[in-house]
Amino acid sequence: MIGFVIIRRVSLVLLLLALPAFADGFRDAKKAFDAAFGPPLEAKDREAAIRGIAPFDTKDAAKLLVGAIPVCRRAYDLLLVERAHVQSGQIEFPDGGPAPRLSELKGLIDREMRVLEAIDDTLAGMRGERTVRYLCREALPRAKSRHVRVSVAKALGRIGDVAAVPALQKALKDKAEQVRGAAARSLGQLKSKEAVPALIDLLGADSWTLRAAACDALGRIGDLRAIIPLIERLPAEEGRVAEDVAAALTKLTGQGFGTATNAWNRWLEAHRELIESGGPLPKAPPLPAKKPEKDEGYYGI
Repeated sequence: MIGFVIIRRVSLVLLLLALPAFADGFRDAKKAFDAAFGPPLEAKDREAAIRGIAPFDTKDAAKLLVGAIPVCRRAYDLLLVERAHVQSGQIEFPDGGPAPRLSELKGLIDREMRVLEAIDDTLAGMRGERTVRYLCREALPRAKSRHVRVSVAKALGRIGDVAAVPALQKALKDKAEQVRGAAARSLGQLKSKEAVPALIDLLGADSWTLRAAACDALGRIGDLRAIIPLIERLPAEEGRVAEDVAAALTKLTGQGFGTATNAWNRWLEAHRELIESGGPLPKAPPLPAKKPEKDEGYYGI
């Protein structure tokens, strides 16, 4: 017991000694951050400053990142608008045509995308209790920018703290479709069984992207309550979303019927009682290995 007390005191002393250095390090990182977000607002400087904040898992550091999202997103969107104008002929290039500028814009857009991805990665690495509480209670519900709310919702799924579940469930009712979709996918990453009823309701959303997000989440969570609603939804879907429904059903059941509605209905007739009683379902034969899926990119781009 005496040894334990000594160890605790030594640990406390070491922590107190480290605090000034930590504070100085954050001040330096914040100075670099503030400088990078002033003129001329170079993408490479902003990316470096964002990654420089990564070691500081605090509410103040998270606030800096959250405040940076609208600035970086605006820079990104302005480049997209310019590219659209160039491609449509609204901007004329009498000497040499638009090709050189389009090539330059591609590089600039790629760099801005890396800046946005750096914010997402850095936020997702912040897992301190106070930081997560800030993201859940302030950033996600109160941020005016939907881009902020999307990034925060995505980060909370990657962080993996189930304390974020109530905030993400509320975000399923956000006015912005992208936020609702991000919240749904994050609830799937957190395997939140509490969110299953709300995600089942989302299968009937007008937006196909929300229905796809609900399928992804329900498949990840693995709750048998989703099987019957997914099978009932399958005839109403086509293309990409039908495949998403089938993929979720395969994860839940182990069966590989694809988008064959009749096959799923026959299987359901034979197993409805087991599903409604909560399983377990009989093991299915192993499915053939699939090629790895490509990354969806940033905001689906």
